[in-house]
Amino acid sequence: MIGDGVHHLMKDRFGVDKNDATKDVIWDLHQSDNKALPENKEVLYMVIDRYDAGTDMRSAAGLEIKRQLVPWFPASNQISTPAGEQGFADNDEKKNPYLLEYGRGICTLRSTWYHQYSIWTLDDTDLRHKAGNWVHVRDLKYNNLTLKGKSDWYGKNVQLYNDKGDILVKDTIRCWSSWPHYKSNVADQKANWWRGGWADWYVFRLAETYLLRAEAYTWLDKKDLAAADINEVRRRAGARDLDASEVSISQILDERARELFYEEPRKTELTRIAYLFAKTGKADEKGRTCSMTNFTENNYFYNRIMDRTEFYNQGVKNGVGNSYTIAPYNVLWPIAEKAISTNVEGHINQTPGYAGSENNIEPMDTPNK
Repeated sequence: MIGDGVHHLMKDRFGVDKNDATKDVIWDLHQSDNKALPENKEVLYMVIDRYDAGTDMRSAAGLEIKRQLVPWFPASNQISTPAGEQGFADNDEKKNPYLLEYGRGICTLRSTWYHQYSIWTLDDTDLRHKAGNWVHVRDLKYNNLTLKGKSDWYGKNVQLYNDKGDILVKDTIRCWSSWPHYKSNVADQKANWWRGGWADWYVFRLAETYLLRAEAYTWLDKKDLAAADINEVRRRAGARDLDASEVSISQILDERARELFYEEPRKTELTRIAYLFAKTGKADEKGRTCSMTNFTENNYFYNRIMDRTEFYNQGVKNGVGNSYTIAPYNVLWPIAEKAISTNVEGHINQTPGYAGSENNIEPMDTPNK
């Protein structure tokens, strides 16, 4: 059974009896103090990063996971009430207790619409997305103490619009989103840090091995076996079982996103699977096929993102008016310009599609002598 021992033996958020079977196993699994416990059979490979281990045995700044994942809500005057008042106090945990509870994020790694909403439509029992484990800015309440007794909005939930339809959030990309609190809840060892401090972190977990085997079974068209492996992961999270008819590579990618958010190298995984579709010639869930002959022009990586995104295909613009876009050749990274320019003895081709690829030359069949 996946994660044998985790549910009944790990500490919970309040430090009560570890044998309490009613606890939230998903929360427990990702709390810093639980990751290296001997009872945790989930972990296969992890990084130990402890603040008290000395400067030679700890990372420079810790995880700073709150800084990265949590929206930019406490920042001065980023979020206003419908009456135009500053919604939150800044840099004062006594005036703004959300700093201690959630951290002072700037959302440098904002979760997409896909991660926040699209993958959670199968059922509403999944612990990995339940209220409290996932938090949205709209769940927060205006707590600027200067509003107390003076504004009707003090203590009320954050609003995106006022009655006139005006947006009350300066940057909706960085300030208006949700995040997995059960993964970002990392203690700060430094005072007034609010970024998420030093903590152990998973590299490989048992859950991923189930999903990798499920993927292998799917490529082999053994979907009943794939469903069994996927359901081991889903069952622990309180989600309903999937039927074999629901299994596809797309569904496995969705399950990886549910289980391995902020753990898997997502871009690498999408590229890896795009290669498999191109090399095998297998049709995807929409009947499309790809090949290696024009891999940077037509591939599963691009097709899937454009199918599932609410970002790259919606004309979303950044602060200076440029649209966020993606292209099929982004399935691969570009070759560093420095590597190309310093190779004066030969010629390194740029990845097709990127600037400089117009200078590519046909590779030689045999090496120079």
